[in-house]
Amino acid sequence: MAEEDRTHNTSNNTSQDQDKLLEVLRRALRRNHSKKNRRIPQTFLRNGNINPNFLRSEDTPLTLVARHPSHIDILERLIEIEGLDMDIRDSKGRTALSYACELHEVRYVEVLLLNKAHPNLQDQEGRTPLSWAATPTGKRNNFSEVMELLLKYGADANKEDLQGWIPLMWAVSKGSDVIVADLLSSNPGNVNHQDTQGRTPLSLAAELEHQTILGLTEITGLLLEFEADVNAEDEDGYTPLGLAVIEGQKAIVGLLISSGADLEYKYQKHDCCTALLLATKHHEQFAVVDELLQQNAEVNCTDVHGCTPLALAAKQGFYKIVKKLSAHRDINIDTKDLNERTPLSLAAGSGRLQIVQYLIQQQADINSKDREGQTPLAWAIRQSKDSTVVEELLNNKTIDLEHQDVNDDSPLFLAAKSNNSLMHILMKAGANAMRIVNGHSCFWWLVKARFEVKNKPESSVPSRQLNSFQMLEIIPYHSDPDLQENNRTLLSWSAEYGDHAMVQALLEHGANPDIRDGPPINAQIQSIEAKRIDASSNFSKTPLIWALINGHLAVVDMLKEKDSFSLHLLIKERELLGDQEASKLVCKLLKTGYDINKLDSEGRCTLHLLSNVQDTKFAKALLDAKDVEFSLNLQDNARKTPLYYALKEKNEAFVRMLLEKGADTSNISAEAWFHLSNEAIRWIEFTQQDSGSISLLWERMASIDRRNQKPNFGKKRTLLDVLADVSSHSKQSLSFEPSESHISRRDQLLRQGRGQKIIQILAQNGVKRAELQRALRQHVEGLRQAIDEDTTIFPEQKGRLQAQVNEFDKSVNAKVFEIERAVRELLQIVRIFSICLTASNFSKGICLDLNQRGS
Repeated sequence: MAEEDRTHNTSNNTSQDQDKLLEVLRRALRRNHSKKNRRIPQTFLRNGNINPNFLRSEDTPLTLVARHPSHIDILERLIEIEGLDMDIRDSKGRTALSYACELHEVRYVEVLLLNKAHPNLQDQEGRTPLSWAATPTGKRNNFSEVMELLLKYGADANKEDLQGWIPLMWAVSKGSDVIVADLLSSNPGNVNHQDTQGRTPLSLAAELEHQTILGLTEITGLLLEFEADVNAEDEDGYTPLGLAVIEGQKAIVGLLISSGADLEYKYQKHDCCTALLLATKHHEQFAVVDELLQQNAEVNCTDVHGCTPLALAAKQGFYKIVKKLSAHRDINIDTKDLNERTPLSLAAGSGRLQIVQYLIQQQADINSKDREGQTPLAWAIRQSKDSTVVEELLNNKTIDLEHQDVNDDSPLFLAAKSNNSLMHILMKAGANAMRIVNGHSCFWWLVKARFEVKNKPESSVPSRQLNSFQMLEIIPYHSDPDLQENNRTLLSWSAEYGDHAMVQALLEHGANPDIRDGPPINAQIQSIEAKRIDASSNFSKTPLIWALINGHLAVVDMLKEKDSFSLHLLIKERELLGDQEASKLVCKLLKTGYDINKLDSEGRCTLHLLSNVQDTKFAKALLDAKDVEFSLNLQDNARKTPLYYALKEKNEAFVRMLLEKGADTSNISAEAWFHLSNEAIRWIEFTQQDSGSISLLWERMASIDRRNQKPNFGKKRTLLDVLADVSSHSKQSLSFEPSESHISRRDQLLRQGRGQKIIQILAQNGVKRAELQRALRQHVEGLRQAIDEDTTIFPEQKGRLQAQVNEFDKSVNAKVFEIERAVRELLQIVRIFSICLTASNFSKGICLDLNQRGS
């Protein structure tokens, strides 16, 4: 009958009958062996309607009984049923004979074999009944009898399962020396059988000792007695000796070596390690190392990387092995690998403090250099797990703190490049914090490293990062916080990369926030952050502007109080940035609360500088900015207000804006108003006529030359001659048009009967006073400078002299102011460019709009 028919022929059964039969069998197998209990399944099985060849709930009736020892009577009654399939399989593909062999139930095995059970059927894993007999699970140990029965009925001792194992290998894996001996005796040719991974029974004995505590040493001896190949290599490239070394089996190692195992065999697939190298590479197998050394293993052997056993043990942190190897008479403690690293270098780079201490005691070279020029100290810094190894190395007086590797990095530079808090330890030990390499100090590299760490995922950030408090500790080692690196200060770099802690530390250390960048020396490192916003390279920035450009507003907040002129730069040099970019940055800066009324070195505020900005939108945007209070009337060092400079620059639009905001005109001289005109200066007379029209007093008058402080009137001999000539001309040529309907209070005052003669006198006096005032100002400034620069004058005398000069200056200016005020009342000009012709025969006359506000 085919197997499929045998297993699934249930035509005479119902599911209910099958479940009932299995349940009856289970109850019978659980109970004692009374006759009553035995009759229950027997009575049920005699029912001709039940076919016992079925698989239900992962079981068949026959395999169910075979899995329960000491029920031979039930098994025999079951076998009596006509048509019972002796090789029916359960859900795992196992037969009743397979289970009987595993339990070493000799009577079960014998009955099944007598009833034609197949001795070589394989289950789903490819295992045969003999394979299961080699790994017993029951309390009985009847392998010899079971094996004898199986072999008698044709069992194949060489039948492989899916992983290529034969019964002998299963017996080895279970550590059963008796079963191994029986199998070897019956079939000694299997001793060197290899499974799918090339492993032999001897390989398994060497490899599996950690799983089975007892038995494998004896098994190894048995296998060797039957001439097992002691140097057979599996697919992983290991021999039995290599496997025994890795698993730390000292006894088996000694047994294999005494049986001819190659002690110096190089495992090609494992970096050409020898047995001793394997013992120091994987686990701390001290006992094995001791055994190998006693067997005269080469102590200075090397793997494919040039590493010795001592180097590997030092790197792995196997302290006892390091001591054992170092004590060997032939040991070379400073042997270098292919990268020219010594055991001390490897131990330092792995953070093995105890081994570092021991190797230093053994006179290992503390300043050895590898192929990259790095010392043990450099490697200790690179591992950065803790500071103990670094501190241990620094305790040695012969340590070289300033050695530079092939990249010109000293230990301090290496610490800086990884944002390592070890920087402070190195500086305290005497490392040179001010060394400049390729244009940069270690502090610059620290800023760069901190920026890169800030942009990394938190999981990838290395340990021992510098915190804000440690930053404050290391900055004092920077002897010159304003030292320029690549023509930029450290504060500038820190501001660019938004390093809040570094900026704070530098400011507390006295760094100057007003130092502008110079031209970059190395264009390649001018910008490390590839995606940063970069303004024109021609614009020399301050630290605050760098922070502003890159959006580091927290840094801007730190700098804005100490910064003096960044806002001034953005306005004065806006063309280098571009008006649009400059405007955006200025508005952005003002939103941070930056003081718009800060004064530069010339005493000028933002409004002074805006007088030179012809871009109306730019100036208006600033003046109209919310939450910004301008000081409209601030005077610079020359005592000039923004309104004065706007007039001087002929910036009519800005003049109008200032006047609309309420700028004070009282300090503006009469002459200043004429700057708005492109024409020669003209004087005017306000008449008593009802028409309120304006006439010109003279047509031409050149400005005063600042160099000689004397007015130049062309060919006219005196100001009176000029006034007389212009007066005569104006009476003949000017006619008047009706006045505007609205006249200001100032206009009313100017129309109260003042004649031409008075105006001429006041004008003449005003010009003389202006000349005198300039001359006096020049002399006063000269006196002040002379007092400051004269080293023969004692400091207390300088103070008294300066006070006298100031008093003189004040009294003279008070007198000059009186005549200036009188002139302004008569000669006030509010809008020069609003020109209206006052007569048809005088096309260049100027009609002043007197409706502008101002005093």
